[in-house]
Amino acid sequence: MKIEETEKFQIELKKLVNTLETSSEYGKDIALKRIVEILNEINSKSELKKQKSLINRVALDSVENWNTINIIGEFLNTHT
Repeated sequence: MKIEETEKFQIELKKLVNTLETSSEYGKDIALKRIVEILNEINSKSELKKQKSLINRVALDSVENWNTINIIGEFLNTHT
């Protein structure tokens, strides 16, 4: 992956994490906090691909807000 692509990915990942952390449900949704923890450990698209199924499972099984699930799903679909 090119350096520009890696930097763009990192910026978009940070934007996603920021969006999730500043959402109204973040403080009360343990599953959402777990997804943010997982995302914070990711440094590349290949790591994201490895964690995709775990993130999907946690999001679909436990995250309460469907808009948040859609935001996470769109990011995963775009970058994996």
